[in-house]
Amino acid sequence: MDNRNTGLLDRDDFDFSDLFTAEELAEIERAAEAQFPTAPAEPAYTEYAPQEEAEALPPQAEEEEEIPTEETEEEFSYDEPKAKKSRKERKGPGLFGIIARVLSFVLATVIIILCGALGVIYIMSKGPSESARDLFVLSLRETSAAGFVAGIFLDEEEIALIEEANKPDEILENIDTSLITIAAKTESEEGGEEVKGEEIEIFDVSGATFKGKMMVVSDPERVIVGVSNRLGAAGQLLPSMIESYGGVGGTNAGGFDDPNGTGNGGIPLGVVIHEGQLLSGANTRAATAVIDYDGILHVGNFTGNEAMDLNAEWAVSFGPVLVVNGEKCDGLSSGLNPRTAIGQRSDGAILLLVINGRQVGSMGATYEDVADVMLSYGAVNALNLDGGSSSTMLYHGEYLNISSSLVGERPLPTGIIVLDKEAE
Repeated sequence: MDNRNTGLLDRDDFDFSDLFTAEELAEIERAAEAQFPTAPAEPAYTEYAPQEEAEALPPQAEEEEEIPTEETEEEFSYDEPKAKKSRKERKGPGLFGIIARVLSFVLATVIIILCGALGVIYIMSKGPSESARDLFVLSLRETSAAGFVAGIFLDEEEIALIEEANKPDEILENIDTSLITIAAKTESEEGGEEVKGEEIEIFDVSGATFKGKMMVVSDPERVIVGVSNRLGAAGQLLPSMIESYGGVGGTNAGGFDDPNGTGNGGIPLGVVIHEGQLLSGANTRAATAVIDYDGILHVGNFTGNEAMDLNAEWAVSFGPVLVVNGEKCDGLSSGLNPRTAIGQRSDGAILLLVINGRQVGSMGATYEDVADVMLSYGAVNALNLDGGSSSTMLYHGEYLNISSSLVGERPLPTGIIVLDKEAE
């Protein structure tokens, strides 16, 4: 090799003949070869041969590039289902998991609402004032289904004292019939009779805590008391009752036996007189509305027999009496609830009032509220009828109020029916 190009020195460049003899030089070379053996000479240039280079690789390198064995493939195929399962688990909890979460949320919501309701009941039962407590307790006790709620934080003796302190006064005096003058009738062109003025008018009424409807019927002879076609066994829905009498409208009327809000409307409470016949309450004293054969409305606390002595054609009971001889009665404290009432103006027109309650925008009215509305429409006498979830007003098949009943319209033992003009 030419070391001149590489910068290296070859042993031929050195001359040691003057220093050592030939035998000594040979001996030195042998010792050097023994100490530093020389590698076999390599060619100056080797052509690139991939196959030979691969064959020259050590056995370890060849093993590293080996294709995975069957055992490795089995191990890989065993891990594959695990990967799929984990991906499936990440997709969601599944149908039953979703149902469980929804039920848990609903249950938690119900518990929160119940706890909140109990908190409100406790605060209203124990304060913040006696008037607020009385209003709350009376509102509950006036309902058939929710009356027990008042007893959660108050004992029966406390409730009895509240009810006694707010008990309406009994009205035993007879009304002054001279204050009522039935509007005169005139002959129509067809030869029949007609009442002067509007026959039926509908008005919106409202107050701080309520909204409702007032129906004014000019001719009192068009207003009667209807009874269920199965009185004593089951009540009748108001639309069906109105239709059976050929009426054009009406409201619910008297109370009925309704234990825990589950009564079927078949058994009336108090006095019921229909077409001059005493059907119920002969000796039961109750706040009663009586329409006599002259179309005059009497209100007071009567027995059935006392009502018959007033020349009664129609009668129904509930109470309390709201207005007598143009004056609002005392002792009209009550809760806020849906209401129905009947009254009469000095010209004989019958006033039918229904007030919505137990709903957003109309919590309900007190007895005093109802009396005030009646007076504002000119009532001379007025009586509160059955209210609550039974309060209903219809006119020409259309509901004019929003019922508070959660189970739909309730069957009734009696109803105030407004007859069609031709049916008089």
